[in-house]
Amino acid sequence: MHRSEGSTHIHAHRRFRLSIAAAVLALSIPGSPAGSNGAESYPRIANLYFGSLEDADLELFAGWDVLILAKRAHDRYQEEMDAIRVMNPDIKFLVHFPIGYCGDWTAPELNALIYGAVDGNDWWMHTASGARAMMPFGSSLLNVTESCPTNDQGQRLNDWLAEFIAEHLGPGGRWDGAYLDYCMDDIAWANRFFPYGIDCDGNGVRDDDAALDEAWRTGSELLVSRLRELVGEDYIIGTSGNNTFYESVNGGTREDFPNMQGGWLENVLTHEHSYVALQARCRKPEFSLLNFIYRGPVGPDGPIRDEEFERRFAFLFASTLVFGNGYFSMDGGEGLEHHSQAWWHDLYDLDLGQPIDRASSVDAYPGDAEWVELGHLIKRRRFTNGVVVVNPSTSAQSIQLGGFYFEPSSWNGEFYPLTGVRQVVDVPSEGGAILVGAGRVLEAAWRGVSAEFDDDGVSVAWDSVPGARGYAVYRWHRRAETTSPKVLLDVVGGTFYLDGAASGRGTFYYQIAPIDTGGCEGRRSLPVEISIEGSGGRTEELWTEPNEPDAGRGVDALACSPHPVRDTTMISFEVDDDRWGDSSHVALTVYDVSGRVVRRLLDSPLTPGRHEIEWNRRTDGGARVASGCYFYALSVGGESLTGKMIVLD
Repeated sequence: MHRSEGSTHIHAHRRFRLSIAAAVLALSIPGSPAGSNGAESYPRIANLYFGSLEDADLELFAGWDVLILAKRAHDRYQEEMDAIRVMNPDIKFLVHFPIGYCGDWTAPELNALIYGAVDGNDWWMHTASGARAMMPFGSSLLNVTESCPTNDQGQRLNDWLAEFIAEHLGPGGRWDGAYLDYCMDDIAWANRFFPYGIDCDGNGVRDDDAALDEAWRTGSELLVSRLRELVGEDYIIGTSGNNTFYESVNGGTREDFPNMQGGWLENVLTHEHSYVALQARCRKPEFSLLNFIYRGPVGPDGPIRDEEFERRFAFLFASTLVFGNGYFSMDGGEGLEHHSQAWWHDLYDLDLGQPIDRASSVDAYPGDAEWVELGHLIKRRRFTNGVVVVNPSTSAQSIQLGGFYFEPSSWNGEFYPLTGVRQVVDVPSEGGAILVGAGRVLEAAWRGVSAEFDDDGVSVAWDSVPGARGYAVYRWHRRAETTSPKVLLDVVGGTFYLDGAASGRGTFYYQIAPIDTGGCEGRRSLPVEISIEGSGGRTEELWTEPNEPDAGRGVDALACSPHPVRDTTMISFEVDDDRWGDSSHVALTVYDVSGRVVRRLLDSPLTPGRHEIEWNRRTDGGARVASGCYFYALSVGGESLTGKMIVLD
């Protein structure tokens, strides 16, 4: 969301208020732990924000894990920073401190102290003509090299700046770290702005580029090593430029990601100072930052979120999550100043938890074709509460997720319905996808759901499901040959529900679905039926679902042949094209009379049409089953059909 300095618009999403799934479930499910979106939870997000905090939406700013603020915040926005930290105690404040340039900063007090020392000691960088080396953005270069003059205490600028930062902005105050701008190995690139060239030693001669870079690198390294000595181990030192000061700094920034230093591949993997390289080399805790500067059109509430914007955002956001443990930030916009916006994206609200593994290769099509550029870098990374995939190739890909995950957009206000579950996700070229879930879905008990009717209504009870933090209770009814739509009655934390609204003659059906700790719905139980006749009721557990609304729209014509089953049988069914489109996730399972799983015959996407699956009377372990009664269940997106079969010797 774009935030001008005077804006008071309140955005609907607040990441800091805990994860969207766990927080909402915690309201309805007793004992459900609310997830934390502190700095150790993923995604990690940061905001390079040099704008004003006066009259700003502080609740919005409390949503970031890291806020990098201009030095003036130290004097002007103390109350705002304190309020943000109260709302988000885990937030990290980093002060933006340019060690390489300074303007006519006479206010507030902190900047006045810096300017006074720099100007009084002539710590400016000069050109061979004797003039100040003025950069195009209006500030002059500082001379952090060992060739600059000393002050009355014998200090050069690099030593003085380290002590100044530690004393005024160091540990024990409002700041958790410093973001050092122009802290880099080279500066000769700036010579293109100065016809006479830079002269750091003041001898009136343009410095050789290699010698200039070495002098700048040495001075900058002395500064950061001295600062680390003064601030201790826990203080974060981040940098904006490319440097080799790995023992002193916690990480660097790929600003204008992925355009800086070549492109996506160079910024993420192959450049000497790439995202992956920095994380491997810098001291811990790591502070690597990928900063996406958006240059497209904006509206009153931020970027115009068309298909192209969402593709690019997902690609860069997913790259940050898959290839490392760093922070992601976004700002800019057509006609807007960089680093002065507070944009919020829906995906920031997710709580993916902790990484389970590193980036790994996945099955994708046609990602394994040699002609698909960067196809070998199609990667997946799993988290405790989700999975992220990235596709840098030149072709759209269908990527195997390696488990059951849910589309974040399927959130219904209380949980992620099973209809949003995916095992395969289609990702466009140079795109990414972020999904939630634990990689599996809970399964409700086949038996154990019962219903009773009395003057208070219908009491529904069921067996608990291991791993469930709550249960969704569904109901529909049938009167005079008319079947109502299935509705979600409630999400409860226990294994009992009283439906006081069930009254009058008719047949009522109840179905239970477990919900896991991440807010993802599991497979629904078979429904239980209760017929209300006057003041009494009659109940029985259903083993087929002819009266469930929409049954047969997703799947149809479930049957097995030959029957009874002696050696093998073919279970046939149809997947409805009108309802499910090009593909659907289908599960076909055989159970015994106690509800235990005998054989999982199918658990994968299928195209619409008629299908036949063979069962050879064997369990998942290969044992031949005994004679008796068995049930087979077909499930598509939460809808299911069941059938009974007799096995004979």
